[in-house]
Amino acid sequence: MSIEAVYFDGGQRYSISIPSLVPFKKVVTIKKSPKMTFKRVLCLAGIVVLSISVLHQIDTSYSRVTKSKNIRSLSRFRPSQNAEKVKIWRSKILTACENAKTENEMASILAMTRENAFPISRPAFESRLMDPDYLPGNDIRICPYLFIDLGSGVGNSVEQFIDSGLVGCQRPEEFPSLSFDPMHFHIDGILQIASENRDDTSNREFKNWVQDRIQNFDPSFGPEDYCVYGLEGNPLLKSKLKRLENNIAKMNPSPLRHLHFLTQKVAGGDSKRPIFIDQAHAEDNFPGSSLFFNHLHVRMSKDQYGKISEYPVESLSLTSLMKRTLAYYNCGSVSEAQSDCNNEGDSRKKNHLIINIDVEGSEFKILNEAKDSGILCNLALDGNVVDIFVEYHSPEFLGIDSPNTLRYIHEVRPYFGAQCGDTLSFYETRRYF
Repeated sequence: MSIEAVYFDGGQRYSISIPSLVPFKKVVTIKKSPKMTFKRVLCLAGIVVLSISVLHQIDTSYSRVTKSKNIRSLSRFRPSQNAEKVKIWRSKILTACENAKTENEMASILAMTRENAFPISRPAFESRLMDPDYLPGNDIRICPYLFIDLGSGVGNSVEQFIDSGLVGCQRPEEFPSLSFDPMHFHIDGILQIASENRDDTSNREFKNWVQDRIQNFDPSFGPEDYCVYGLEGNPLLKSKLKRLENNIAKMNPSPLRHLHFLTQKVAGGDSKRPIFIDQAHAEDNFPGSSLFFNHLHVRMSKDQYGKISEYPVESLSLTSLMKRTLAYYNCGSVSEAQSDCNNEGDSRKKNHLIINIDVEGSEFKILNEAKDSGILCNLALDGNVVDIFVEYHSPEFLGIDSPNTLRYIHEVRPYFGAQCGDTLSFYETRRYF
């Protein structure tokens, strides 16, 4: 093999062939695949594992939010969506009432108010019962806006709490025959005009107070923004309370954010104790009860029927119930409840707690315990709002002037008034001292 060379001399071009001393070889570039070393295999496996882990975290977080917002709620909607539906319904009625010009329009407003407010949605309730995460009898949900009903009876106070958000149509000057008062929510989910309900007069005081307290906290709020928990120790009233709870659960939208009754439980200390059932209101199908053996109705029942019934019940303190249910004590911790709280903003502020206490003489022990634990004062002093509606029972009614009564009157009640700030308030009925 030779190499051709060209040179110039005197303007002439010459070429010569020079033998190659080194055999000429064509250079060919071959791309070799990289070797799959152990280090590369290990790195690739790490990337795959990390990707799977990230996807699992995303899926877990989404699942938690879905469970806490949808599965554990009383309806298939998130609370904010449910509350929005109720507010839209209320606004439509008020606007239509203001603009009504004919009797036909007034009649349609009445129908919209009574018949189309909270329709039953049975499939949503049945899916809730089939959910393995739903445990009947232990349906606790964390909320920043809370109504605690101590001594629920047959559920009258919860019904009146709902009533505080129901509306009517007042146009007497133009349509006196078709104007109607605000609605009353019945245990079966039926709405009727409040003035047609025989208990309206006696319960109106509490309903108006609730309406005032909610509007004072936030004018845009209604009962649909609140979780409701009721305590009732009388075992003979359990079926009525569960009927009310289940009917609320079936509604779409629901008049409440959440409702759960803790039945066969009384407010007091954290222990077991007997409850006495009287027959003083047997004709009303409403057996009363008290933790006091000398309670007036228990004595009347004994004198009239010659016997009284006694049942063992569990006792739960107000402090324990608040710490289980109020967002202030649960949000911010590493728990499943946190996902419920994140959508509320800073859930430690501002919480609103409404308490109704009608417990046939146990109110003194309940409030004394709350003072000792500091639960009410600390909550209020940290910028939250606490409103308490309490009905007192005199020593003549209870047949005893207990140490708890005397301590509350002379020590605890003045302490609440002087030491807990302006955001803790009491509305007292039947105060005899």
